[in-house]
Order: sequence, then structure tokens, then C-alpha cells
Amino acid sequence: MRQIYEYAKMAYRNIMGSKMRSFLTMLGIIIGIGAVIMVLCIGGGGQRMMDSELGMLSSGSVYLSVTGEDTTVNDYFTDGDVEAVARMEGVAGVTMAGGASGSVRGPKGEIGASLSAGNGSMFLVFPATLQAGRFWDASDYDAARRVVTVDSAGAKALFGTDDVLGMTVQLTVGGRTSDFTIIGITESQSGYSYNGKITAQMTAPLSSLSTLSDDVGQPYFQIALLAQDTANSVPLAQQVLRLVESRHGNAGRDCYGIMDVSQYTAQISSVTGMFTGIIAAIAGISLLVGGIGVMNIMLVSITERTREIGTRKALGATNGSIRVQFIVESVIICLIGGVLGILAGLGLGAAGANLLGYAAAPSAGVIFIAVAFSMAIGVFFGYYPANKAARLDPIEALRYE
Repeated sequence: MRQIYEYAKMAYRNIMGSKMRSFLTMLGIIIGIGAVIMVLCIGGGGQRMMDSELGMLSSGSVYLSVTGEDTTVNDYFTDGDVEAVARMEGVAGVTMAGGASGSVRGPKGEIGASLSAGNGSMFLVFPATLQAGRFWDASDYDAARRVVTVDSAGAKALFGTDDVLGMTVQLTVGGRTSDFTIIGITESQSGYSYNGKITAQMTAPLSSLSTLSDDVGQPYFQIALLAQDTANSVPLAQQVLRLVESRHGNAGRDCYGIMDVSQYTAQISSVTGMFTGIIAAIAGISLLVGGIGVMNIMLVSITERTREIGTRKALGATNGSIRVQFIVESVIICLIGGVLGILAGLGLGAAGANLLGYAAAPSAGVIFIAVAFSMAIGVFFGYYPANKAARLDPIEALRYE
């Protein structure tokens, strides 16, 4: 172990003696490792956010959306459609899937607000984790009460604490502002931010939110339903589609589309996997180029240090010790490059995710693998130069000018 330590000290002196050359040698490793870490941080954060969004849907939930190219406002869903679907056998709950973006003001200032809205069945179709208080219900929806739930992170940004039940916030949507009372605190979903600022995740009865924005009320672009039998969700949605078509008289025009949670998840996973694969291939090429660069520089270093190698062998150094010395040097170069790449990847990943409006999700496992992979590159591409150094004839090496 002490011998390895001595080799590491020698390697460090050699690296510091040629700083620019050593940095250029590391550059390919830095770019390759940095690219992988950056993409996985951004992709991991996006995946975590999508998982939290999908987690808001119950198993058996299905979206029905207006999708036809020649649709008109008369084809959109109405309150009457929602009520008719709710009376169907096999439907556990149905809600219009409304929402809006705006701002919300509290004692600590004003932040962005992302609002989800529906009827009294909303939390049946879109479950949420309640930390305190209650969800609004059918009575709040029917009375158009101006009540909201807010996530704990949003509450802390607005009030400095999440103990905010009964407190009032000013909600602005569509250019109109009104006071809403907080009746529930929900668990914060991961990574909701914009330009580094928290965005409050809020829900409100659609009947009250529609008084602020004309874009929120009926007719609706989308409704969501929950089947009593989760295995029967898509067939049930087909029945709902036929009911809606009969109510609107647009059968045969393909005005509506059906999307269940499993299809949505599969599509997201497919796109994410393809994107990750492309970046991994690019990073792999960069690492290959970086590894070849390390090998070339080590060969140059051996040429420059031929007399040093000859002297060491004349003093009794074995081929194995010479080989280990240069492999250790190669590993240290790659390890430093890998660490710099990880730091660069984490920084760029955090910045990129922030621009996209969510938090990055670095993985300790991926970072560990990146470090190990950097060392493996050092061993693999350092072995040939190290072996060449070990096989030098000491007499010829001492004669080298």
C-alpha cells in the first residue's frame, strides 16, 4: 500500500509539472463524464416530476380529450356531459380536468401559482397526500366557495411556515384577483420552480376559479374518470366516448381521444429511454477519444522519461513496479478528469433543470459508477503504455538522448 502511495505522489508531481498538457489530456474524460451526469440529472429530475404527476392519477384513471382536427366548441365537454357520465354504471368518479397558471400573494410576497381545478370528485380521480386540513368537496364546488389547497413548499414561500390553515391569499388568474381561504396543506411534489423560484401547487373548485378566468369554465377540453374496476377502465372509457358522441351528435367524426395512465407512462418511458441512449452513445464516443488521448500522452511521457526508467531499472526496479507506476499515473489523470466532469455535470444539470422549471435529481449511484468508470478507463488505456515502459531495456534506456 505504501508503494502505491509513493507511486501516486510521483504521478502527482508529473501531472503538476505539465499542467496544461495534463488538463488537455483530461478534457475528453471531463466532457464525457460531465455530459452523462448532466443529462442524467436533468432527465432524472424530469422523470421524478413526471412520476409525481402520474402519481396524482389513480390506477384505472382515464383521460378523454377533444382531439379531432375539425372540432368546434360545440364538441367540447359540458357540465351536462360530466353529470351524465357520473350516472353510468362502473364509473367511480368523473371530473373535468381544468387548470390555470397565475400568481398568488401572501405576507412574504408574490410567487407563481399552478392551479388544478375540478368538481367534487377531483380528489377521487386525482389523489393527493394531505398533510393538514381537508380537501374541498362537492358542497364547496356547488357553492362556488373560494377555498384552496396549497402544497407545503408553496405555503412556506408565501408565509414562512406551512401552518397556514384558515389564512387568506390573493389569487390572480386571467388578470382578475380575489381572496381565497386555505383549507388544506398537501405534500409538495418534487421540483416545481421557475427561474429558481418556488411555484405554489394549488387546487380550487372549478366553479370558483372560473369566476376569475373565462378560460377555465365550460366547455371543457378534457375530462378524467375513474373506473370502479381498474381492469375495465379502457372499455368503460369507450362506452363514455359513445355516450358523449350521442349527446353531441358527432359520432363518426373522431372528435375524441382516450389516454389511460399505462399508455401515458409507456410513451414517456420510451422517449426518455431513447433520449438517454443517444446521449450515452455521444458520451461513450467522448470517453473513447479521451481514453485514447490519455494513452497517447502516456506514450509521450514514457519517451520523455526513458532515462528515468532506465535509471530505476538499473537500481533494481522490477518490470512490475514500473508497470504499476505508469498505470497509477494514468488512473490518477482519469480520476481527476472524472471528478471535474462530475462537478461540471452537476452544475450544468442543476442550471438546465432550473431553466426547464424543475429541480435536478442527481444520483449517488451514478456518481459512484462515474468515478469507478474513470478509474477503469485509466487502467484500460494506461496498460499498453505502462507495459511498454516496463519492457524497456535498461542499457538502451540509459543511452537514450
